[in-house]
Amino acid sequence: MKKLFLILLLFFFSFNVALAAGLAVTPDNLYIETKVDKIAETSLMVKNISTKAALYSIYTDELADQIEIIPNLFQLMPNESMNVIIQAKPNNSGIQATVISVIAQDLNRKEFNAGTGVKVDLVIKALAQDNVVRSIIKLWLLIIITILVIIIVYLITRYRQRQSFWYKVKHPVELMHKKPWYKKIFK
Repeated sequence: MKKLFLILLLFFFSFNVALAAGLAVTPDNLYIETKVDKIAETSLMVKNISTKAALYSIYTDELADQIEIIPNLFQLMPNESMNVIIQAKPNNSGIQATVISVIAQDLNRKEFNAGTGVKVDLVIKALAQDNVVRSIIKLWLLIIITILVIIIVYLITRYRQRQSFWYKVKHPVELMHKKPWYKKIFK
């Protein structure tokens, strides 16, 4: 029995203790709604709930070119918390989803320590941009074309004076030698 007790005692003390840094993250999921190529942001609160200082790393699993995390690497003392800003600038319209990983590791590198991680869901809803600029350009083009048509109609009717039927009957020779209306405009 003594041998069994010694074997069990040596078995339990032969392994190093693996410690993990503690973390708490709020909220547990994020939602951002913005327009395409516009920056929108939200925040994430990270808190060190362990008794030792820890190093925190935050990154996205996907959409790294559209999401920026400020700061993405920082150190927290016990019971200290930090507000992390997450900015999204979507490239195309639609709903995109990814996961933000928050990893905590103890600062003591001499001992074996396991990193603790939390994954936070992030949903980005990107709306199509308003075509206000296009609408304004179309409106101005319509106004300019309308003004040009009015000017052309005015010039044509002003220089092309119509003669009554009886005037044409009385003066047929004069009308045959009359200059065309466009020659009066472009002298």
